[in-house]
Amino acid sequence: MRLQRPRELRHATAAKARLDDGQRQSDIVIGNVSSRGLMAKCEVPLAEGARIEILYRELRIAGRVAWARSGCFGLESDEAIDLAGLFAPRAPRAAPRRFVPPHAVTRRTAASAGPGFLPWTSASGG
Repeated sequence: MRLQRPRELRHATAAKARLDDGQRQSDIVIGNVSSRGLMAKCEVPLAEGARIEILYRELRIAGRVAWARSGCFGLESDEAIDLAGLFAPRAPRAAPRRFVPPHAVTRRTAASAGPGFLPWTSASGG
């Protein structure tokens, strides 16, 4: 008789991730996660016992499919899942810099621009 460990607290989420089964990659949505596994929704049929890997941000979660039905599956992870890393806020992205080619910038002088001029403006007048 196999002894079951007590059910661990699950953390609800709706994190979009990628599933890699060695033959293809598919989009999934992780529904809940604990340190030992997760439940996710997936449109690709998976076989119970299949070895898969979940890719989320920089995290890779490898394990086996514990159950699969109705577009959902449970993953039993090989190693403890880093919950702090999974739920850590993303670092803000730097705003993209706008490139202005050198030929688009002209220098105006007080004599040519008149009152209220800006010394540097774009060649298109703005």
